[in-house]
Amino acid sequence: MSEEEFTKKLSKEALESLNLWLNSKERELYKEEINTLISENNFAELEDRFYKHIEVGTGGIRGQLGAGSNRINLRIIGEAAQGLSQFIEDFGQVAKEKGVVVGHEARKMSIEFAELCCRVFAANGIKTYLFDSLRSTPEISFAVRHLGTIAGVQLTASHNPRTDNGFKFYWSDGGQVVPPADLKFMELVKKVTEIKTMNFESACTQGLVTMIGTEVDKAYIDAIKQLTLVKNRSAKIVFSPIHGAGSTNVLPVLKESGFDVTVVPEQEKPDENFPRRALQHGRIVGGLRKRRQNRRIGPGFAAKSTYEYFGLVCHGRSRLPVSRGQSPWGEFVAQLHLCGTDHRAGDRILVQVSPARKRRRSAVFAL
Repeated sequence: MSEEEFTKKLSKEALESLNLWLNSKERELYKEEINTLISENNFAELEDRFYKHIEVGTGGIRGQLGAGSNRINLRIIGEAAQGLSQFIEDFGQVAKEKGVVVGHEARKMSIEFAELCCRVFAANGIKTYLFDSLRSTPEISFAVRHLGTIAGVQLTASHNPRTDNGFKFYWSDGGQVVPPADLKFMELVKKVTEIKTMNFESACTQGLVTMIGTEVDKAYIDAIKQLTLVKNRSAKIVFSPIHGAGSTNVLPVLKESGFDVTVVPEQEKPDENFPRRALQHGRIVGGLRKRRQNRRIGPGFAAKSTYEYFGLVCHGRSRLPVSRGQSPWGEFVAQLHLCGTDHRAGDRILVQVSPARKRRRSAVFAL
């Protein structure tokens, strides 16, 4: 195919962005992936990847992993971290010394993205506190307030498909920035042309990156345990992390609170591939149901990879407006949304269910 014919297959915007990515030293890592698409004449994919810059929202960015300006990759995450660095810069040296908490979940490239963010913040003179392994998104919000940092970053795509990842950031109050500051952050990210970086090991040596872990976990779990409304611990629970970060917050909270918890073993281990068979709704509910029936126990629940959402399976009929429907086994599944502006990490969510014979049962979950 001639160059003229090739250019006719793409929009002007996509062609300009494509040429930038092919001829930029900073984006050299992605040349092979892009050239493969070109050799395959995959113009639909090329158009989608390059026709625009991925949208920056109030809380950050998220999207499909891959090369291109409309995908999530090291360049795009670097731009987000640089934009946030410039946002913090305007609040002065004190804000930079307070630093940023950085965490990640189980998705692909999360560790690499987290370390990149630390390198960018360090190069801009901003101290960072990096979790030593994956953590749930609500714990990042808690850590911001617990450590008194100016901001927090979680590498996550929330409830998006397993092919995605992203950059979510919180401000000093543990919540997302509000107008008009949110618009300023978005504009700063869009205008980034140069990303400052520093060697990760050097940043650690100079005290610009501090590893955190069990001490913050303990404070987080202790804070959640204080939110309980009842002392009864007779409920036996089945729990599935669905290959995500639930073993770092939900499981220890339930166990330390005195509940008898059975974990669905085939969905327990974190897995960046989130096996499709395990993630099918029927298999999640089926896994919970099987363990409940085997042990003759009551509620079972599962949570998505970032632990901002969870689903509840119980006997009886739901009195919840969020009920997801009645099953042939006399169970219901309810899904609660525990993130965004409605709730913050540590909020108490009261779930009331009315089983057979009009006996009421209540359970409180605080993530």
